Amino acid sequence: MLRDWLLPARIPPLARAQMPRELLTWSLLAITLGVVEGGVLGVIVKKAFAGTVEEFWLHQAVALVSGAPAFANLSSLWWSGKSHGKGKTAFLNRLQWFTVAMVLLTAAAPLHPLGLLWFVCTAILARVGWAGVITLRATVWRANFPREVRATLAGRLAAASAMLMSGSGMLTGWLMNRDPLAYHWVFPLAALAGALGALVYRKVGMRGQRALVKREQALVDATGVGLAQAWRILRQDRPFRNYMFTMFVFGSGNLMVTAPLILILNEQGLSSFAQMMITSSLPLAVIPLFVPIWAKRLDASHIILFRAFHSWFFVATHFCFALAAWQHWPVLYWLAAVGLGIAYAGGLLGWNLGHHDFAPPELAAQYMGIHVTLTGLRGLIMPVIGVSLYEWLKAHHPGMQDATLWLPWTLCLTGATLFMLLKKQYLSAQVTRPRPNSATAQIRNDPGSGS
Repeated sequence: MLRDWLLPARIPPLARAQMPRELLTWSLLAITLGVVEGGVLGVIVKKAFAGTVEEFWLHQAVALVSGAPAFANLSSLWWSGKSHGKGKTAFLNRLQWFTVAMVLLTAAAPLHPLGLLWFVCTAILARVGWAGVITLRATVWRANFPREVRATLAGRLAAASAMLMSGSGMLTGWLMNRDPLAYHWVFPLAALAGALGALVYRKVGMRGQRALVKREQALVDATGVGLAQAWRILRQDRPFRNYMFTMFVFGSGNLMVTAPLILILNEQGLSSFAQMMITSSLPLAVIPLFVPIWAKRLDASHIILFRAFHSWFFVATHFCFALAAWQHWPVLYWLAAVGLGIAYAGGLLGWNLGHHDFAPPELAAQYMGIHVTLTGLRGLIMPVIGVSLYEWLKAHHPGMQDATLWLPWTLCLTGATLFMLLKKQYLSAQVTRPRPNSATAQIRNDPGSGS
């Protein structure tokens, strides 16, 4: 039964052979990743390091670690450049080991101001390593999984990972409720699971890897890599540029929520366990239930059409979070967390696979690098803005700090509206089908792009 769920009909032989290894790898690494999710890290910092530094710096640390999964992605273009012209699976495996090592180092952070700095830096470095994993994994999945079932297969891997990430974060929250120093031994156990996953991944192959490496090496000689090529792509591919701009506005709201939400939940008296459940574990637990639904929709449509529908689930969810904070309705937080899981299920697929609807194969890692790097930029800025707004309202308008969550809701609403405009443009272009006159022509004519 498990094999039938994992391997639907008409799967090519290589994908059929690789999927069990992929499932085991990402499931084990999900246990590691669960302890360095933004919501989990934020609650650990708030609970374990309270009293070691001034409240202002403690809250800034909460903002940094809760945004770390996003802003660590600023390294994505660098990883993309470093891996260009090199074997993807071997490079990806080294990044898995780096991530595991950083999680292990995070566990050793003492309760001291320098210990807080240690905890924040190593947790961020763990996420930096994972940013490279995500960037390269998308390229491997593109090679091994056909377009018509790519979202389905990736979704099943993501569903299994989400369940284990949720369980890992849930267990960490429960233990932190009883012992603020539980991370000292929970993190090493999580790192051990990740190490086993990295060992399994050594046997994963990639279809057409040698040919892809040769094309990438030729591309390096012709155009270079890194920021210059990223800028060239954004300048020449207008549809992708518009998509990235809209994702930046929309994603800014999503990435602003967690840090001030943790502070609001703490101020309103919810336990550490409840905070971790609402901000991380419960949404992750919901993801597997809805990934198959979103995967079918994404397999059947372009990413712009997908986002134009899916984005409104985030809008509704953030409205519930803002209303719950404003009215002090604890039950609504839990309902919003379920809604967040539903939205995350679709967002996870769109974020990992959406760029393939624009990118030719030899530029897939670079397109993903652009996407992930821009995610990192907003992940660096937005949690700090959210916490700073919370602190300002608390200082200058006491009792109004709970209104902080209306700002991320507004950004999400604006982004969803922009996606509707992109959908209109896309459908209009499909009808008129103008002749491309830029580098976009190469992308549109590539059958592997899924456009």
